[in-house]
Amino acid sequence: MNTFVKKLVSGIAALTMCLSVAPMGASADATDIEAIQEEFNEVESSNPDYMEFTYYDLEDGTTSSVLVDNNMEGLQEYFDAQEQFDEFISVCSITSGNSSGLSIMTETDNKIGWLTVNDGAISATGFLIANDLVLTAAHCLMSGDTGELRVDLSTVGFSAGVYEGAALSSAKSIADGVFIPSKFFENGESNYKYDYAVVKLNKEIGKAPSIGYYEIGIPTSGVVGHSVTTKGYGYDATLNPNYLYPMYSTGVVTSITAGENEDRVSTTCTTSSGMSGGPVIDNTNDTVIAIHSSHDSNYSYGTKIIGSIYRFTIVDFDTAVGMPLT
Repeated sequence: MNTFVKKLVSGIAALTMCLSVAPMGASADATDIEAIQEEFNEVESSNPDYMEFTYYDLEDGTTSSVLVDNNMEGLQEYFDAQEQFDEFISVCSITSGNSSGLSIMTETDNKIGWLTVNDGAISATGFLIANDLVLTAAHCLMSGDTGELRVDLSTVGFSAGVYEGAALSSAKSIADGVFIPSKFFENGESNYKYDYAVVKLNKEIGKAPSIGYYEIGIPTSGVVGHSVTTKGYGYDATLNPNYLYPMYSTGVVTSITAGENEDRVSTTCTTSSGMSGGPVIDNTNDTVIAIHSSHDSNYSYGTKIIGSIYRFTIVDFDTAVGMPLT
């Protein structure tokens, strides 16, 4: 009943296993879990970047995935807690890959673009959250180690919809103002809870045809397990050595953490240099829930959208800048 199929998916070497699983009204029996564990062990031996358990809803034809990180006990507990599994769990698959996990977008997303400085040199990725407001990561403009500005803020600009290194002529603007939270670097230390910056443009380029802007939303623990996409002008030695194309990676939200020095969304999206400041988009509603900030060998991390960011979209920029950051 268990069959491995080797295939190529967007250049990613993948292994997929499909099997029937008994309805989960009382949870999977031990035999099913043991069979899945055996297949996971075999896939794990290839040192994959990620492994997912995917279930299929026979009623509405949708699929969803949950990361189990080789912890089958955790998977069993996950099943036990899901009443909806009474109705439909019947198919699961495991996918693993070792490529960069990044793909070039086949067409541009005009809501994202280059954050530029001085003579047009690329600083990072940014994205529109209003007709004249760009959201990016604070560390792209200020050092998280020293608190020193990396660039002259008076020279910051934004080019939306860059593809093959060129932006729409109507989508270029320079900054009227740049806001970096003072709490990002305070008392000699950085606080990545505030790793965001808002750039006020000198014209409303979001009103131009085919541009627009992203809606933002404050994520809750309910988004864990949601499919997300991270976009940005990332570096790839083969695909994108000069940052000329927007790139993307799709994964799932694995956790949301909150604390005095951290509000972040962890995902399985693959990211690279240059993608900092890009949007982390919840694919269930096309809403940005985080600003890409960093990554390690296992996960990518985004600064969670928090209430203070909202202020820039609902009040005047100068007024929002003057409000307390709580």
